[in-house]
Amino acid sequence: ASSSGVDNSPGHAIFLHAVLELRAQNEGAQEQLQQIMDSPLNASTVYYNEIGFQPLHCPRGLKCEKLGTFDDSSSGGLKTLTPLYEHCKSHPQHTVSYINSQNHPRLRQVATKAVLSNACLDMHYRGCNLCGMHFSMAPVFHYAGNYWMAQCQYINQLMSPKEYADSRVAMCTEFQRKGDDFMCEETPPDKDMDKDKRWGLNAHAMERWVLSHPTANVCKSFPLPMRFMHNPDEPWEPQLVAIPKLNHFSMYESQRQLVGFHMKQFYYYYGQHAPEGGICQQLFSQIRPNPCLETDFDVTNLLQQKRQHQKQGQQQQFLLHLQQQQQPQAATVLQPNQIVSISN
Repeated sequence: ASSSGVDNSPGHAIFLHAVLELRAQNEGAQEQLQQIMDSPLNASTVYYNEIGFQPLHCPRGLKCEKLGTFDDSSSGGLKTLTPLYEHCKSHPQHTVSYINSQNHPRLRQVATKAVLSNACLDMHYRGCNLCGMHFSMAPVFHYAGNYWMAQCQYINQLMSPKEYADSRVAMCTEFQRKGDDFMCEETPPDKDMDKDKRWGLNAHAMERWVLSHPTANVCKSFPLPMRFMHNPDEPWEPQLVAIPKLNHFSMYESQRQLVGFHMKQFYYYYGQHAPEGGICQQLFSQIRPNPCLETDFDVTNLLQQKRQHQKQGQQQQFLLHLQQQQQPQAATVLQPNQIVSISN
């Protein structure tokens, strides 16, 4: 570690968001700890939160560090993604795996195996900075189950999980006010779902956070069609697979709208949507019209707005400093006992 507290050595860390409100969830999380123990990444430290009051027991030989115990899961993965984000700030050369215990048992088993694999660890050989079991565009960009591995250099480009969750509320409010209601709906909108889930607000924002930056470059490590995921007797081993580039003729109009939706969000958060090597160039540059060449985004740019506010704040501090410098100094009044007679 350097004098600044930043460790530039390579390494890997695992973050487990263990929801333990039900007995089956506790059993699932214990199974995940055993999967970690049996994985190629079993030398990694496992940082975990207990959500609920059923304690986890770390297998002998596995390095575990409990972050905390909380009584409800209403904040989604925020309590675990925040320490992951802080870990990457202090370990920029690390990779991190994020897993949780809130899914169907078969999905949990397969997705956990996928993101604890050497296949995902080798993602940089294909130019990727994110890897998971399966990447999907619909209903929004996401990895199956919200299980993934990421390079910390990519994570460090994201706004914090809390800032992202807060800004999604402001973004959807703006889009709705402009009559662009589709922008914060899933595709197609499911009216039976509550607004937070459809718009990705509050706890549901954590399911979208990792894929919210335009420099994301995605790989997957489940080499079979997704239908085989449900077959426990289907043998498989993780393999690094690049996501194929999409073309105009292989997409529905709603899918093209969805791509536009994400490009607009990228611009809202970061003032760019199609940097070289990012997800737009990786997957969508063959769509017509090409969304990577879009230049007209009629939305606020939070990054630009933040810089403007910071600049205004600095200007205000400077003006205040000038005012203080220009104020006349108060005259010094000598008291009678301070008057000294001076004679030749």
